[in-house]
Amino acid sequence: MTRRDGRRSRRSVLLTGVAGVALAAQITLVAGFLYFSTNLFVPDRLCHGTVAPDEAAGALGGGPLGRVTARETSAASCVVTYASWVPGSEERRLRVAVTGERAGFPFTRGDWQVSGARHFYAEAAAPGVFDASGGWTLPSPACARKASGGGPLPVVEVAVTRGAGDAGGMARLLMAATQRCAGGGLDGRTSASGRYFVPWPARSPDPSRVCGIPGLTLGPLTGPHGERVREQTVGSLSEGLNCDLSYEGGTGRVVVARIAVVNEPALTALLDDRDFPRAVCDDRPTVFAYDVPRPAPGAPAGPKALSGRSLAKALTGAARSGPHCT
Repeated sequence: MTRRDGRRSRRSVLLTGVAGVALAAQITLVAGFLYFSTNLFVPDRLCHGTVAPDEAAGALGGGPLGRVTARETSAASCVVTYASWVPGSEERRLRVAVTGERAGFPFTRGDWQVSGARHFYAEAAAPGVFDASGGWTLPSPACARKASGGGPLPVVEVAVTRGAGDAGGMARLLMAATQRCAGGGLDGRTSASGRYFVPWPARSPDPSRVCGIPGLTLGPLTGPHGERVREQTVGSLSEGLNCDLSYEGGTGRVVVARIAVVNEPALTALLDDRDFPRAVCDDRPTVFAYDVPRPAPGAPAGPKALSGRSLAKALTGAARSGPHCT
């Protein structure tokens, strides 16, 4: 072998080694990107098998270029984290839990978990309420075996604990998790049989039909210092209606009363022991429920027209005189 041949051989070995190192670096870089920035190596089910990674990412407003991880915090709950690869993005986090709520939920006195300002899912199998910050559904009794807590009513609950969420993604996550909790929906697809309602913008009440309920009159509605009370509703009289009456106070929105027209059997059953006006509207047993939250300590009282007694009387009259109601 000549001296020139030796130099060529060493150069060839060197180039081959450099190419190998470059290829290894590229493979490491791609593998690292796939691992840390996508869900390629993430299990297809998280949170005790109730949540898919893409559903969790969607509920947190995340896209496909991000990584979802989950930590099971108990036999009935977990925390899901979404981290985007976009520089400067902060982690987003939510909690998924199956809890056993006590009697009264979601119409607990002074602490209603229904609202005219939140999205409403009217589904015979699993009605629910949600927005971008989280929500809840009532699954079938088959889900009770997975619930934690002292109450007999199983509830699937999701809450964003860090960052912002997405209402549409939250709906898909809740419905899928609810179906899987009850032993169905294992392909990840949600039911299309439900009716999904978006809240209407807040508006001034019609004095002759407050909250859109024919015949519901409540007299002058103003805040303690003359603030204008507005109503916000979601749903419909035929499918179920939630309504908030509120005004803008010094610390933000103050809810002075909540009204619900409840006709979903899964929800009316929860009101059997409550003394609310009732009627049969469009051949469906219907409950005209209401709640007057107590003012915060030191806060002025709400409008006199919105006492529990006056609301009960006004709703009783509306239930008796409403169209298609007997």
